[in-house]
Amino acid sequence: MIRKCFGGKEKEYRAKKAWYRKIQSLNLTKEYKDSSSSIGSWLKLFFGLPALPPSAVDDCFADILFPRIPDDPRASLFSDYIVSTYIDEFSEFPPAIWASDNIKGRTTNACESFHFHFSKYFNCPHPNIFVFIEAADEEMKKSTLKIRGVRNRSCGKTKVVEAIKKKEACVRDFKMGTITMEQFIHVFGKKMLPTVL
Repeated sequence: MIRKCFGGKEKEYRAKKAWYRKIQSLNLTKEYKDSSSSIGSWLKLFFGLPALPPSAVDDCFADILFPRIPDDPRASLFSDYIVSTYIDEFSEFPPAIWASDNIKGRTTNACESFHFHFSKYFNCPHPNIFVFIEAADEEMKKSTLKIRGVRNRSCGKTKVVEAIKKKEACVRDFKMGTITMEQFIHVFGKKMLPTVL
């Protein structure tokens, strides 16, 4: 049952979203967003864990993240939450569910993408019908342009393809031992931060 509702392409997204909510509930958002904060740097490393193979997550936490827990009770609470809910062998969501070193499966599905962009037009749960129609019309125009771009083969996917190639190269370097696990989660911790903060 858990694999059914938590598996697939959105598994990493759901884990990162839950982690960020925990950061918010522990009032660590300010530190998280502060690039010079040691707590923020430490928290961002956690977002590199989903890019590791499931078998390496426990070692990464024990060898890299646990020894660096900042001297703040909130950081300890966050660490305890991650271990008990996501890292421990008998946790509710063990690494086998949310961690994967397969880069190609990390995409947002079309419905989530549409909803994300469409909801930006509204600032209340029940918008005025004219605002809704205008937003729907605007999204339809954008979709039409994208479809025409694909038909004309002028679709600008090169940045996405290049980003995927860089991530694949990083995974390959990690597997070959060219970069350390710490360097790996540093790279992916920055690249895989939640988009909505």
